[in-house]
Amino acid sequence: SDEVKRELPETAAKFAESDATVRSLLKEAWETKNVKAACNKEGLIPTLEDITVKQDMCKKSLNEFLDSKRMQFARFYFVSEADLLDILSNGSNPSAIMKHVDKVMLATKTLTLTDDDAETGRPTALTWISGVGSEWCEFTPPPKLLNKVEVYLQTVLDAQMTTLVEQAKRS
Repeated sequence: SDEVKRELPETAAKFAESDATVRSLLKEAWETKNVKAACNKEGLIPTLEDITVKQDMCKKSLNEFLDSKRMQFARFYFVSEADLLDILSNGSNPSAIMKHVDKVMLATKTLTLTDDDAETGRPTALTWISGVGSEWCEFTPPPKLLNKVEVYLQTVLDAQMTTLVEQAKRS
């Protein structure tokens, strides 16, 4: 994703190089049309071992990146690696990550968002819908979903707590 490429440019370049090599090897194997000949190609084993080493380095770097995001927003610890990558990849588009809100926020099924604001280009969260039944609650005040995904999700959590305190006071 663009987020990962921006944060890990060297790792992204290594991954792209390995990916190109693998695609080239697979294309050659396909064109050979003979499994035995394709698998016995001169230098194939060292090339595959080199790719494995590079992939392991990329995986380690990616895991460190994901761990740093988890340290910034602790609720990411409860999300699978694949879901977290999807969240980070689509973080600049809050409506695209709504399918993961229930995994990040306890008892929250989804958020109701406004259209993108003309000034910021980002939406505002108006309500949250409970994961249990069809209960919903309006934010007071509605949080704007600005900055990186881990920042605006924390803003939403803070807004949920503030709103619940206000609701309790009114009750």
